[in-house]
Amino acid sequence: SPANGWILYSGLKQTEAPVADNAIQINLVDPKDNSKVIKSITVTRDGAKKGTNFGYSDNGNWTISMSDRASILNQIRDALNGTSYTLDTLTTAQIAQIAQTNFGSSVNISVNAVTNIADNALRINFRKPDGTSLKTIDFVKGGATKGTTVGSAVSGSTNWTLSDGDKATIQSQITTALANSGYQLSGGNTLSTSQIDTIARGQYGGQVYLNVVPVTNGISTITPYGKQKDSDDKTLTALKGVSGVYSKTPNGYSIPSEVTQDKFVESPTATGAATPTNRTFNVTAAQLADPNGKDLLTNFLSGIKDAAVRKAAYDGISERFVDQAKSEFISTGLNFDEFSGAPGAAFTEDTATGYVNNSALKTLKSVKIPVFSPDGDFEKVPVTDTNEWVQYTFSAYKADSGTYGNPVKAYYTYDGLSK
Repeated sequence: SPANGWILYSGLKQTEAPVADNAIQINLVDPKDNSKVIKSITVTRDGAKKGTNFGYSDNGNWTISMSDRASILNQIRDALNGTSYTLDTLTTAQIAQIAQTNFGSSVNISVNAVTNIADNALRINFRKPDGTSLKTIDFVKGGATKGTTVGSAVSGSTNWTLSDGDKATIQSQITTALANSGYQLSGGNTLSTSQIDTIARGQYGGQVYLNVVPVTNGISTITPYGKQKDSDDKTLTALKGVSGVYSKTPNGYSIPSEVTQDKFVESPTATGAATPTNRTFNVTAAQLADPNGKDLLTNFLSGIKDAAVRKAAYDGISERFVDQAKSEFISTGLNFDEFSGAPGAAFTEDTATGYVNNSALKTLKSVKIPVFSPDGDFEKVPVTDTNEWVQYTFSAYKADSGTYGNPVKAYYTYDGLSK
């Protein structure tokens, strides 16, 4: 007869939802129990390929970009809002862990248990625009118990609220704490509905984060867009800043699936050569800059028997690097957060354009593009390294109007390659 009965709940384990192919999941775990997941965050990158690393190796050290560090740390802090855990900074080891994580998978990162917070207190951290902490205050409530929420839900609304008395007390504490600090709550000195919601959802014995901005200056981050000279503005695309001179993103090229098997060498001897089942050339410009980098391209082409397909593959790979250079620029040493004024005050297009054209942002250099020369007419395989690297120069021509404290778009054109 069929078996029946009960399964003990404690013997069940909830399965994790799959991670998207272009994302990594960071599980924030208890420092004393790696299996205890406090919260999880998902970091997505457009165009990322499953199985590739989130970061990159820099002289043998795995790392991630400064923008990724700031973004991930802010996501972590937001996820830990209201809990009794925190993470003030990512250690070198944690950065290396994240960098080596493959898209489509997850990684566990230990967070720190919050210390020195009374069971009947909520710690409010003030976070500056660069992600660092300005200062903290503790809101203490007589009779409150650890783990209970500070506020309550509101019927018919997605926002939580605070009692009038608690709201007045917290507002007074915040005003006192930020006085003469040079910073204020984002949006003004008075608690907004969303800030009240954040505090209300916090738990006694835990902490929350509130963003603050400079009082005297509203920073309008310059956001660059680029297009080819004399082309329509509809062709403008967002430009991405890259530290260093080469793109950190793998520049993949795949031979079209309709190319038949007879176009390939049956048993190529070179490692990484193209085959009917291995059609993808996936390498960074930084790898090609290595003295042996040309071998990566030569090996790939050596697996292609048909000269016409070989030439098409070579041209396709070259185009990928060129396309990448049209959308990525070298951001080392550049500061896009110096255009500022009174928060909320309006500025004109001429003001924004004048700022860009009189700053180090007037011209941008694209990431470098490798230059290779095929041997003869592609009947032979070898590819010669010309030891040349070229790049585009972007020149600013206008910027948008707006209000200080909000990002502003600046527009650039390029009209050719330079050495």
